[in-house]
Amino acid sequence: MPVCVCQGEVKWVLFLFLLYVWTAAIITRVWIGQGVLKEVVLDNGTPVNEMFGTIGDSFVTMMAAITEDGWVTDIARPLMEAGIEHQGPGMGVLYFSLMTIYLFVGTFGILNLLTAIFVEHLYQAQEENEKTRKAEKRHRMLTQLDSLRSIFTDIDRDGNGDLSASELMQCLPALRARHQEDKESNGGESIFSALNVTPETFHELLLYFASDASG
Repeated sequence: MPVCVCQGEVKWVLFLFLLYVWTAAIITRVWIGQGVLKEVVLDNGTPVNEMFGTIGDSFVTMMAAITEDGWVTDIARPLMEAGIEHQGPGMGVLYFSLMTIYLFVGTFGILNLLTAIFVEHLYQAQEENEKTRKAEKRHRMLTQLDSLRSIFTDIDRDGNGDLSASELMQCLPALRARHQEDKESNGGESIFSALNVTPETFHELLLYFASDASG
């Protein structure tokens, strides 16, 4: 479900982003590409009609600007200087302001929103994975408890619910057999592997904790 929600939100943000760039492309096409500067060659050697001559050209230019790759040296500053030269200082500053506002809204608004969506859903996915991991760990622990109960049942030969000293002393073969049986049925994994002990070590632990002979 989080993945589907994330994909839906990303689609809407991408649509908003493309709509924003397309709208800016139309505005710059009409205002610059069909305006006073349409026949002007900018100081960087690029004709204005190559940058804003069609809506497609304008879209590519505005997409390049929003990547922040040379947006000042290749687009904003040459437009400002051409505006100052052909239309006065006011229009030059207006062209530069237009590109700056466009960049800030697109980059620090829409693109940051897209990044925030990815980060939020990545965090949610990590939380879901952590919950799944904890649930699997709990399931393994419960399974191990059941296996431990069955081991004690195997050791308790007389079935009285108590482990006598003789039963503890003689239980090592049963522990080894259980270890081998678990490995064969669980693809090489046994209760002792999960506990990170060998049957021999487990036997020693049993003898240690029953050293007071209380059963």
